[in-house]
Amino acid sequence: MKSSLLSCFILIQSILYYTPIVEGVTHTKLKLRQSNDCSEVISSPVAWLRSPKFPEKYPRYSKCVWKIERFAPDVCTFQLTFNYFKVTRMTFTGCEEDYLEIDDGVNKKKICGDLQRGTLKLVSFPSDRDFVTLTFRSTFHEDGGFEIRAKQVIGSCTSSTTTQAPPTTPVPCQRISVGRVSRILSPPVGSDGCTYTIWRSSPRACLLQLDLLAFDVPDVAGCPTDHLLLPDGQRLCGQLGGTQKFLEFKEGEDEKVVISKGKNNIFNIQITQLPGPCAYETTTQVTGPPPTTPHHQCDQTIRSTRGVFLSPGYPGDFGPNFRCSYYVYRGDPSVCALQLEFVRFQVGRHAQPGCATGAYFEMPGRRRICQDTEGKMIVHVSEFQDPVFFQFQSDSRTSGRGFQIEVTQLPGTCPGIGGQNPRPPARCYQEVSQHSGYFSSPSREFTCEFVLRRANRNVCIARLQVSARHRLDLPCDHNFVRLPDGRKICISVSEGKGEIHFQGERVVLEYMGWHRPQFSMWVEQIANSCGRRRQDPIGGGIAPRSSFQ
Repeated sequence: MKSSLLSCFILIQSILYYTPIVEGVTHTKLKLRQSNDCSEVISSPVAWLRSPKFPEKYPRYSKCVWKIERFAPDVCTFQLTFNYFKVTRMTFTGCEEDYLEIDDGVNKKKICGDLQRGTLKLVSFPSDRDFVTLTFRSTFHEDGGFEIRAKQVIGSCTSSTTTQAPPTTPVPCQRISVGRVSRILSPPVGSDGCTYTIWRSSPRACLLQLDLLAFDVPDVAGCPTDHLLLPDGQRLCGQLGGTQKFLEFKEGEDEKVVISKGKNNIFNIQITQLPGPCAYETTTQVTGPPPTTPHHQCDQTIRSTRGVFLSPGYPGDFGPNFRCSYYVYRGDPSVCALQLEFVRFQVGRHAQPGCATGAYFEMPGRRRICQDTEGKMIVHVSEFQDPVFFQFQSDSRTSGRGFQIEVTQLPGTCPGIGGQNPRPPARCYQEVSQHSGYFSSPSREFTCEFVLRRANRNVCIARLQVSARHRLDLPCDHNFVRLPDGRKICISVSEGKGEIHFQGERVVLEYMGWHRPQFSMWVEQIANSCGRRRQDPIGGGIAPRSSFQ
């Protein structure tokens, strides 16, 4: 009986969905519903394109047509910004069923699937007409739809030239980018390639961040002809607007060369040179005065947002012939200022003017302090200075009570990174307490606490799997998740697996991402997993070191 009912249901569905579109039965042919709400002629410089019923799911068998007309004679390009885009993409047929099609009269390009928020695409008006048509179609699917901002770019036309015979030797296209922030744009019309040389702006610039604001290069497997060639050998092609790439300066390198090949490449790439420390540097390479003899082991290093500088032997008195180095590693790339609070500072009342003799504390810029001091002070440093170097020195005849200086890093104090006013860092906290869950990359913060709470007393082991949205070429020293034993899981590969062992009721993982990598960390707590360790489920056992592939 159930089998008969199921057969009838399938037959009815077939009649409802497929009978009306049989060729030749014109009086019952089902047409796509073209909605007046989404079909229009657009001649304004800025407009919004939304799927039917957005923000609700678009209905089945919908059709929308937008005709975008050139706003002014000096407009040859318009920019599409995808605020939201989710159109069903089929596994085998791709964009043949539901899609958004861009038709400029010469080429037709279909878009479907999920696009990242903020994805950009540049579309050019054809030379023989003043409009471009965008068409949305859906078949028997319902999905999230889209919201797209269309903006016509005024002044985007190149100057016209008279028709001439092509030269025997093509004029080379060469561009040079300098400065901490620069931009490289598509080659001029008619050029089949261009070479872009990016000069290193500072010895402390260690990484290039390439933000592909717009990128549309003919997509062919392997990118054999049309592509953007990066210095590490990567060839980029396809629609990559909204993505990022990273290039690392090697020791002794002062420039990077990027090459565009092909006549149909369209891109707009912002380049930001990021500060170190560089991968080839160690703390022994920090610029600073050479140690004197005798040299007491009094150096200190601060790697967190807060720390304390103490004089040798503090709270006791310091003695003569000390030379101590203090290093502050910036925990956030937007830190360009440090707050020093002098809780106590007494290094000698009889120092000479300019602190030339006796004992003194030297700050960046060789500013010395040797008189009794209290209160707070802001020290500004270069965004490329990492670590920040301080020094304390006493000569052969000087001793004193010493000092205690509390140091606080102030994020958001670098030009162009997060504003100018010092403010405390926002607290980021994520927690998983169920048998399965995941941590995700923070949207705004550079640091975060990932807290994994034990689901029950039968759980002693948790498995972790880190997956990045794209394979990331990032330095592990600045993009990682730190385990309780101090080891790091690098957020620089597409996938990493491993497991950790509970010693108590929770495990705290420390995340740091200077370059905001997009990733997720899947967590699975293993039931009845305490047999692998000594039976002391509340933390008396010693957890074995976890291993990662």
